[in-house]
Amino acid sequence: MAPSPMSSSSSISFTSSSAEECVRLGSVYGAFDVNGVLRGEKTISRHVISVADAARAQVKELLSSSLKDHSLTICPDYWIDSHKKISYLGVSVTIVDDQYVYKSIDLCCKSFEYRKKTAENTLK
Repeated sequence: MAPSPMSSSSSISFTSSSAEECVRLGSVYGAFDVNGVLRGEKTISRHVISVADAARAQVKELLSSSLKDHSLTICPDYWIDSHKKISYLGVSVTIVDDQYVYKSIDLCCKSFEYRKKTAENTLK
């Protein structure tokens, strides 16, 4: 099993802990191509996008199947940051799957511009 790629910035600083890690990886995995381990910032950003897309697909599938099974509750949540005095609207979903496992997902949270927290303003 090859070592998993490590993240790095475009300027790599080589420290004694980096050297120790290289020695440790060499002892565990034998000789390997360092270029296959280090990632540049473009590779990292593509990886983040890929991971986010996969997570969105999982959430979409979970929400779709839970909606079909009628085991989904969507709940808006209004709250105010007492320090900055900003109102927020969050939307969370609660699910109980077919194995009776309780799951909760925070779908979004954004500032809420309206003074009145009415259904009409919430849907805007």
